[in-house]
Amino acid sequence: MQINCFQRVSEELDKAGAPLDAAEAQGVLFGLFASKGAVSEHDWLSELVPESHKIGRFHQPGLKAMHAEAISQLASGENMGIDLCLPDDTAPFEERLNALRGWCQGYIYGFGAGGGPVPNKLPADAREVFEDIMQISRLDADSSESEDNEQAYIELVEYLRVGVVVLHLALHPGIELPDSDQRLH
Repeated sequence: MQINCFQRVSEELDKAGAPLDAAEAQGVLFGLFASKGAVSEHDWLSELVPESHKIGRFHQPGLKAMHAEAISQLASGENMGIDLCLPDDTAPFEERLNALRGWCQGYIYGFGAGGGPVPNKLPADAREVFEDIMQISRLDADSSESEDNEQAYIELVEYLRVGVVVLHLALHPGIELPDSDQRLH
């Protein structure tokens, strides 16, 4: 994901009338992938914009790139992690933490909207990751910026980068993703 993906995609979503930012939108996307195995760009955008026909009026290269990048990251047998679309490290800590919470809330929404299995029916590793995502979605957004909190934030981001792939692979080993000749292994 490009350095400015958070700002660019958030602006595109705002123009399209979507009530969420780039982090939450990407969370919805990966939640849909986890629940369905594959999701078209149109189906994902329909979840983001209340009136999905409006999304077509806007040129949204950032959203298209986000969808394509998600497919690439999940399809790569070499990549054991995804790139989260979050504010960069220069953004205030509270903004970054809110975006991380929003990413997790989006993931939970996407997983449910896609008809994912009941969390207690997930394989043990996948269930643990899903429960952790639920916990992160409820973090206190009023946490102050400190060295300890910054380190914890970095660790959570790194955990999600890998955990989302672990959950996806547990539910969809070897599934072919749309617009990709690669298969998950």
